[in-house]
Amino acid sequence: MHVRVAVNFASKITFALISIITIPVIKSKLGVNAYGVLTFFLSIQVVILLLEGGMSATMARGLLNKKYKIYNISKAEYQSVYFIFFILVSLFVFSIFIVFNHNISTLIYNLDDREVYSFISADYVILLAGAMIALQFYIIYYEALFVAYEKQVSYGIHIIVFNVIKTIISLFLLIVFNLGLDVYFLVHVFCTFILIILLHIKAIKNGLLEITTLRVKKIYTKISFMKEEFHFSKNILCVSILSAIAFQADRLFITKYMGISAVGMYGIAYTLSTVPTLFTSSLYNVIYPRLIILTREQSSSAISFFELVSKLIYIIIIPTCVIISLNSTQILNIWIGKHEGIISLLLSILIIATLFQGLQVIPFALQMAQERLKFTVFMNAIFVPSLILAYYLVSIHKILLYISIVWSVYNIITFFSLTIYLYAKNKMYTRLLILYFNICLCAVVTVVICSIFKNQESQIFLSLVNISLQFFMSMSLCIILLFWKTIYGALRCVCCR
Repeated sequence: MHVRVAVNFASKITFALISIITIPVIKSKLGVNAYGVLTFFLSIQVVILLLEGGMSATMARGLLNKKYKIYNISKAEYQSVYFIFFILVSLFVFSIFIVFNHNISTLIYNLDDREVYSFISADYVILLAGAMIALQFYIIYYEALFVAYEKQVSYGIHIIVFNVIKTIISLFLLIVFNLGLDVYFLVHVFCTFILIILLHIKAIKNGLLEITTLRVKKIYTKISFMKEEFHFSKNILCVSILSAIAFQADRLFITKYMGISAVGMYGIAYTLSTVPTLFTSSLYNVIYPRLIILTREQSSSAISFFELVSKLIYIIIIPTCVIISLNSTQILNIWIGKHEGIISLLLSILIIATLFQGLQVIPFALQMAQERLKFTVFMNAIFVPSLILAYYLVSIHKILLYISIVWSVYNIITFFSLTIYLYAKNKMYTRLLILYFNICLCAVVTVVICSIFKNQESQIFLSLVNISLQFFMSMSLCIILLFWKTIYGALRCVCCR
């Protein structure tokens, strides 16, 4: 499991590093407006990927539990039906970009094409972005396949390699030949297509994929099981739709009421603020299949495993987020150099949202494993409309900083609501108090360490050393405080010998 976590984390951190490297280059070569366009399409991508409706998680769960035997079909037929489903969704998404091409282009009407693009107009760039997004559904299918058989190492290596290749090629063309975002999207479409072919070959070679040909007359009988599969995925679909609306609404409101330039500044802060969640999302891909097995065998084992993983998250994500919040200006100086002051303020607030967002990942995985998603659906159905209303009220007054505050408050409220429900449902009230105590303990320790080693260095190297020292000291103390019984027991055994 350690190897799977490491590879998953490496693939996520590679993507984050790529974003971190790409932003300064695009900002310096094409301006903040160009990054605003890129952020806009990435926001659209997250929303559109919801069209798979949680079916990838349902597919992974079905393969893990061998549910195709219950439906009296073969594994090959089970996988083939899902493959057809993802093909249809991918084609539907690309058709959306074709039909609504002009409508999308009007959202970025204030950009001069020559400022951002090299050879073609914005309309054709939208089609390239649509192709890039549509191809992601094939990636989702293969990811679910590799996760179901706990073969994330092979999948993660492919993702790492191709992320690096895409970045090197696109940045090389951007820096050396001064090309624009049209070439950037074209490179990503081409590399994604090659990646899909290689993942398909790898899945067949490892015996993970057994796609068979379905006769047209028998397709309906074979896909009838999808109705029952959707019974589980519909809650995931509702959660995914509401969550994605919550995640992307801020940038869409900023685009509508404040312009692409504001989206660019907000996107820079948001990109850096999401880096700490790479660790939690990496754990999710590994922990979720394990929690399904433990929940099926024994509920108490799943809870114990859940609490152990939660402590590991506290140790990493709490010090990281608090340190970034308190040193936002210095970190941005190290990353992109001279920047607008509003970006550092946005980062210091958005990272708090990331902190509570990251703390929710493993509780959500446990809910998924226990198939108790109704509360999360109900919670989001209440909170997301309130979030949208708050975004609207703030956006019409064009107060960018308040957008980040609203997002942080939303994540804090959802975290406490989710954890209270989860622990109350399992009748673990004392453990809930211990959970909050551990979180507060890690946060207070980190704040104290940051105040002792306060970063006032103007030189980049000294600032980097100071921040690294804060992180090392905070994490070390959190490990000692949260695992003091284990450490004490180990030292006692060593001394007795």
